Amino acid sequence: MTGPTRARRAVSLVVLATLVIALCVTTAIGPVAAGDQTAIVWSEPDTVTVAPGETVELEVVLQSAGSHDAGVEAVRLVAQYHPDYLSVVDVEQGPWLAGDGSGNDSGVDVQTAETIADENGTAILEQRRDPDAGGVSGVGTIATVTVEVAEDAPAATTDIAFDATDVSLTSEWPTPVVDEPTTIEIDGGGERVAPDEFDHPDPDEFDLEETADTNSTTGDGADGDDATESAGSGSAETADATESIPGFTIVGTAGVGAVLIVLSGLAVRRNRSQR
Repeated sequence: MTGPTRARRAVSLVVLATLVIALCVTTAIGPVAAGDQTAIVWSEPDTVTVAPGETVELEVVLQSAGSHDAGVEAVRLVAQYHPDYLSVVDVEQGPWLAGDGSGNDSGVDVQTAETIADENGTAILEQRRDPDAGGVSGVGTIATVTVEVAEDAPAATTDIAFDATDVSLTSEWPTPVVDEPTTIEIDGGGERVAPDEFDHPDPDEFDLEETADTNSTTGDGADGDDATESAGSGSAETADATESIPGFTIVGTAGVGAVLIVLSGLAVRRNRSQR
């Protein structure tokens, strides 16, 4: 075999190896991107009909699968509404963030802070697990919000939006939040008045007032030491999960395998050409 022919074959094999590796990377990136799960916030009920001056309680629900085995460690719930029609009179912490994802208490404390800026059409409840103990995933109630309709409110249909809510994971992966606004039909409903028709301040501009920590206990009566041991185990598992991201492991393994295959083919071709 002549020198130019061998050179052309070598170049062809290098190009083939590059294409194979690129294909492996493209295939593996999908699972990595899919690992960033979206958190969804809504209320139950999601639509209520009330008269002027009446109040209604809404259970605000959060659903999150976490990301790469890391759970939710903190939630800043932000409810925004039009203050000419609605007022939030109370916000209470729900049990979900203190749980273990299966309806039982995890034994961790939950630090809370809140503010109700009714003149600004904003209510904020911030919750954080301490320790995070690997976080929590699943679906459950994160807050109960009590809403009052203005005495002089005309017949209208308006919403309470939760799209400014922030969800934080133990792995610090970004978590997009999608909200399903609560529809409030006043006096049978009427002209729609969206929350964004009012100019809400940035939620970061509000000062929150810290409230007492919620000290949860496990549902089976386990003592504090057992709860602490469980929390430590959860944190270790989260650390292990964040050290190795499955999608990138696939990329590395597939890329090395492709290179080895191509190099083996090159060696076989050389052996045949030398016979």
